[in-house]
Amino acid sequence: TAIIHMVLAISTMLLLLFGMAIWEVGIQVSKFGNYQKTVNEVVARYGGLTPPAMTEINAHSKNYGGNRFSIVSDEMGVKKSYGETISYKIKQDYEVNIIINKKITKYTEGSTISEVR
Repeated sequence: TAIIHMVLAISTMLLLLFGMAIWEVGIQVSKFGNYQKTVNEVVARYGGLTPPAMTEINAHSKNYGGNRFSIVSDEMGVKKSYGETISYKIKQDYEVNIIINKKITKYTEGSTISEVR
């Protein structure tokens, strides 16, 4: 029975660590929705991924996203006319420091419509 209790204790400890790792990543992922909403609003308002728009987006990433998010696009610096589509990808860097010390990178495509006349 001592072996069974040790196996149970180790299993419980591993399960708790795994749960904590999922919780840690979940907190990081939860900030993504807010970041994506901000990117859409700022990019639409500035008419593209212009330098002023990127300054605002990067500041938001630093202040609220822990610099985990960045924009990747062929349309950097391009200002679009009213009604044109602006396409981009959001690069997301997540870190799992519990159990495994690993960095996970994910890309999410996004687009919005220019509101600049």
